[in-house]
Amino acid sequence: MEELDIKGIWKSAAHNASNEKKYSLAEIQSYRTKKSKQIHRSSKAGILFDIIYKAIACVEYVYLLLVLEYQYPYQIIIPIIIAGVCLLIAVELGFLKKLNQIDDSDSIIDNLRNQYKYLKSTYRKFILVSSLSNPVFITGAFFLYFYFKYNEIRMESPLIDPVLYIFIVISFLIPLAAQYPVYKNQLRDLKESIDDLNDGETASEIISDSENRRKIIIIISSVLIIAGILIFLILFLSK
Repeated sequence: MEELDIKGIWKSAAHNASNEKKYSLAEIQSYRTKKSKQIHRSSKAGILFDIIYKAIACVEYVYLLLVLEYQYPYQIIIPIIIAGVCLLIAVELGFLKKLNQIDDSDSIIDNLRNQYKYLKSTYRKFILVSSLSNPVFITGAFFLYFYFKYNEIRMESPLIDPVLYIFIVISFLIPLAAQYPVYKNQLRDLKESIDDLNDGETASEIISDSENRRKIIIIISSVLIIAGILIFLILFLSK
């Protein structure tokens, strides 16, 4: 029996589905406008959320600095972390300012092009910067845990107790892995919206594929986030 051509069947099904509906120029323009606003909102919400997240993490360290009696080297490490977090927040405020400079009054194609440039340069940097929030927050949570339990911070060196440090690294990698597919999909959507929506038949296939990719990415990202939460709970409760 010949091996089933799954890829060919999928393409054929997608092609047949795309032929069922052909978009008018007005509908294509509406899709472009919707996509532009959707990506702008999600980018802005992501940056604002991460700024708040980092600010909460900063509060953790300020509190520790106020209540912790002198304990070397944490009386030096904590102010350095606070300064670093404040610097990262300032960088993200710069990202937000650049995003707000994209003018909605431009033509929809110009707006999409500007957003594409923003995603490819500035937002790409944000993904890396935002992935640092989890390790910063979780390290502060461990510090607080040790302080409330022992009245001092008792984090061993990575050679003696590597588990906490492994988890901190994982807490950086998981959001990075979860955000990157979303970012790549946004880039692809914008690129297709700018270049490839030339007629109703092409638009139908592209819009359908875009919606299918979005659903798959949501599922993958959700699984990664849930896995990260479970790992955190297992490691935290084991201490």
